[in-house]
Amino acid sequence: VNFKGNACTGTGNTCLIHSSFNIDNVTRTSEGVFDVYWDRDFSAGNYTVIASVDSSSLPCTNFCEASVEKYYKGNVRLTIVDINGAGGVDDVPTVNILAFGEQ
Repeated sequence: VNFKGNACTGTGNTCLIHSSFNIDNVTRTSEGVFDVYWDRDFSAGNYTVIASVDSSSLPCTNFCEASVEKYYKGNVRLTIVDINGAGGVDDVPTVNILAFGEQ
């Protein structure tokens, strides 16, 4: 999925998805924290996720990273952290994730 982390609005704070496969929706639970819900759940919470963010734009003018906070069968929780700036969490313009595992 490719989603806009700084464009989450409406009921449930749903994020704008640019492109996706097997994604039901993405919600912002708090600043810099996102739940990505699968359209078809994984068989268990032991799958692999690769995540990246656009670190070239505000608020990540130095370097941000995406990390998986928690794996669930039906979703994954990501946290976006500015590791060279203030060290806080950030809403970023572009977040990308890939997920691999048994469904």
